[in-house]
Amino acid sequence: VELATTPYIAFLDPDNEAVNDGYAALFRVMKEDDALDLAVGSMLKLANREAMIELEDLEKDGVRVIEDPRAYLLEHNFK
Repeated sequence: VELATTPYIAFLDPDNEAVNDGYAALFRVMKEDDALDLAVGSMLKLANREAMIELEDLEKDGVRVIEDPRAYLLEHNFK
């Protein structure tokens, strides 16, 4: 992060794949609200069965602003 030369960076686990316009949607959310420091998208896990992995209690349009990210991560075991 300290070596980044752009205003935005993205993280993707090496065993995951970015498809469709997920990063574009996250970028739009970040551009629309200058107060945001981080945007996190949902993941679709494909294995023997499909499973959607996403934040709980999403607001309209699948957006949720978390006022205390540290507390949220601790409460949800860093999911």
